[in-house]
Amino acid sequence: EDGVLLIAMRVSGTVLPAVLKRPLFWFALVVHLAVWLCFYYELMPGRFEPAPRWVLDWNEVKVVTAITTFFQVFYISQCYSRYVQLYIKVRGLLNDITVILLDLRVRCRSQLPQHAWLAARYVVVAGLLAMQ
Repeated sequence: EDGVLLIAMRVSGTVLPAVLKRPLFWFALVVHLAVWLCFYYELMPGRFEPAPRWVLDWNEVKVVTAITTFFQVFYISQCYSRYVQLYIKVRGLLNDITVILLDLRVRCRSQLPQHAWLAARYVVVAGLLAMQ
């Protein structure tokens, strides 16, 4: 069994290898570092000048940020509750399909095997169509 740190640092099965292969990621990283270094070493003008009128101060956007965060959390909660409802219905459908197939196997397989097989195929296809 792997430790918590090894599990947290695992890269396989994540999106990270696909992101690291993209040249756009590396381009954006280099541009970001270049701009940051220029500001840090004062190579870019305007670092210590007063902010223009169109720049918002953090104190001016606190309420907007709080409201936006509230609505994001509310929306994510709604999405999760819809996911849980869908998950319960899909699990119920799969359980019902399993019960029907088991019933077909027990009651019809010995006397009418071809009919039981055809009915089982119809039940599985109907379940697949219901999920689409």
